[in-house]
Amino acid sequence: MRKKALAENPLVRCDRSCGRGGRRRYDAFEPDEQEAILRAFRGSDIEAGVLVMLGEGARREEACAFDCEDYDPGTGSMYVEKAYVVETRSGRCSMKGPKNEDSFHELVFEGYVKERLDELLAGREGPIMRDSRGGRMRPDKFYRRFKAGLERAGIRYLPVGHLRHTYATRMIRAGVDPETLKQLMGHAKLSTIYERYVKSGEAAKARARKAAAIGLPDPGNVSEGTRINRLENPASPRVLHTPRKAGNIIRFPLPDVTKTIGGY
Repeated sequence: MRKKALAENPLVRCDRSCGRGGRRRYDAFEPDEQEAILRAFRGSDIEAGVLVMLGEGARREEACAFDCEDYDPGTGSMYVEKAYVVETRSGRCSMKGPKNEDSFHELVFEGYVKERLDELLAGREGPIMRDSRGGRMRPDKFYRRFKAGLERAGIRYLPVGHLRHTYATRMIRAGVDPETLKQLMGHAKLSTIYERYVKSGEAAKARARKAAAIGLPDPGNVSEGTRINRLENPASPRVLHTPRKAGNIIRFPLPDVTKTIGGY
């Protein structure tokens, strides 16, 4: 029973593509793919989870833990304070606290995501995502239903957790600084933002090359025989010869040899 739960649970077993103990490959959906995802899952049983992950970067365990009562339609906000986690040994799900202390943060939705959440959660109670039996949606079922929905819609497959990565990539492209993004996503370390989300594309490399060319001064036409004496140029930042200090050396005056000879 335990082996079957581990084999069927995509949140527990390691991804075969990266190998056991390998690093995950993080990727993001392109803008046209994001629009296709919103259309494909509109009206489905996991639409609310897709909205909170793609709209504000919530984790999938946090998305499964949200209740309709947690959403404030006046401000369009939800507060992250719990996570619905799959236990490794038994395969059962249990409600736990967020991943770390920094994960306790507020999600504020605007635009289309807020309008759609107002329609979906108005007058409802209980979990924002329900399975076929009416219970709370498990994270592994959320994973599989998202994958099946992408296949039906003909959208490039990425795991459901990459909706969170898509949010982070969208914020970085909009100019949000890494420290602010760390707080918005509930990460404990700033290095996580640089390792997972900050990537240099061809456009960023082209801007860096242009900035390097602009910052380098033009020396002008200088002949090969021209020699610059930096000792006569006090404005030069470099010093060729640095005078050494004498240290604790006591110098005695030389004796007057003429007076000494004349005294005999």
